[in-house]
Amino acid sequence: AVLPAGTLNHFARDVGITSFDDAITAVEGGFGVAVDVATVGGTPFLNTASIGSYPEMVAERERLEPRLGKWPALAVAAYRVLKTQEPLHVELNGRPVKVWILFVGNCAYTPRGLSPAWRPRLEDGQLDVQYMRADKRFSRARLAVMALAGLAERSRMYQQMEVSELRVRSLAGPVQIARDGEPGEEAREFVFTKTPQRLVVYRPAEVADAP
Repeated sequence: AVLPAGTLNHFARDVGITSFDDAITAVEGGFGVAVDVATVGGTPFLNTASIGSYPEMVAERERLEPRLGKWPALAVAAYRVLKTQEPLHVELNGRPVKVWILFVGNCAYTPRGLSPAWRPRLEDGQLDVQYMRADKRFSRARLAVMALAGLAERSRMYQQMEVSELRVRSLAGPVQIARDGEPGEEAREFVFTKTPQRLVVYRPAEVADAP
C-alpha cells in the first residue's frame, strides 16, 4: 500500500489516497491497479525528475503561496530562483536547446505551465517533458510576467512534449539530476525511459470505479 507521507505524498494523492484511513480502506476493500514507473540513469522515480533549479522553485513557491496566492507566489519564486542560475545548454533527443529548467514527469501532469499539480492517469506510457527556454532576450522576466497572470503555459518561453523515451545530453559539462525532489548524481548524459504498468498499488474502490 502507498502511504501519504514524504516524497510519495504526491503519488499517493494521484492514486486516490489522501490519508492513512484511505490507505487502510484500500488494503481492506480496494483494488490493485498497475501504474507506470519511470527511470533515469537506471534509477526509478514515481513523480518527477528535473535538471536545473526546479525543486528549489517549487519549494519557494510553496513557502510563498499561503501569503501571496498561487500565481503571484509562482512568479516571485521563478524570478528569485532563475536570477541566480545560468542557462543550461543541452540536447533533447538530439535537438539542441538552451533552457533554464527541465522537468520530466512520470505520466502527463496538469495544469500545464510552471506549476503542474496532478496526473489524471498513472498508466499513459508517456514522459511529460516541460522546459523553459533561455534562448530569447528577457526570457526570465517574460516568464515571470506570464506566471503572475496565470498564463505561463501560453508563453513562448514554455515548451512541452510527451515522449516514451528521452535522451538529455549536456553540451557544457556535467549537470545534476533530481528525482522526486531529491538531489542525485552529476553526468553529461541522462536517458529517461518508461516501464508501463510496472508497479501494482492499492487504491480505494470508489477511485478505481471513477470514470
